[in-house]
Amino acid sequence: MATIYQDQLLTLIDRHFNDEKLRTLCFALTVDYDNLGGRGKAANARELIALLQRQNRLPTLLEHLRQLHPTVDWPDPPSVDNHAARQALQAQAQTLFAQARGWLSPHVRQREVADLLAESIHLPQTAEDAAELADDSAIERETAAYLTLHNDLLQHYEGQYIALHHGEVMAHGPDFGAVYNEVNRAYPHEFVLIRRVEPDPDPVYHFC
Repeated sequence: MATIYQDQLLTLIDRHFNDEKLRTLCFALTVDYDNLGGRGKAANARELIALLQRQNRLPTLLEHLRQLHPTVDWPDPPSVDNHAARQALQAQAQTLFAQARGWLSPHVRQREVADLLAESIHLPQTAEDAAELADDSAIERETAAYLTLHNDLLQHYEGQYIALHHGEVMAHGPDFGAVYNEVNRAYPHEFVLIRRVEPDPDPVYHFC
């Protein structure tokens, strides 16, 4: 749900940016304008704000807005609620634990630390998202589907990350962050299993 602050940003961006300027803003923010998914300038501005909110990048957006249109009275972000921030952090930790539990198996295998870090920094940022992701039945359902489909997935997506939602591949690619962002736009409050397709279908990951 959009906040009052996000609505204010959307109104000002829609008023002061044409389509070409919005594309320039997206380029400066390393966001693919054509993949935002909105229909028209205002819709794409809304999706851009929502994306940067999920990535905790609204201060960066504000910095670019002030550089491009310094005469506009851009509102400052609201102050952070420390209690809400602690709750979000706790929910994020619970989500990481839930994902790690879903990775466990009797087999032994090392995993690249860079991959784990890439996945952890893209975890959802809200308690609502984390609560949904912690649904054990959803984790077990998608993990079982992955194991069942593993041979076919290995033929088509070996070495890539795939996103499974109700047993169907909804996104795939070599970069975890890109896959995560794609499915998070489509299913922001549902569990989607993201796994790298490797010859061993059910490795154990060791944290040192």
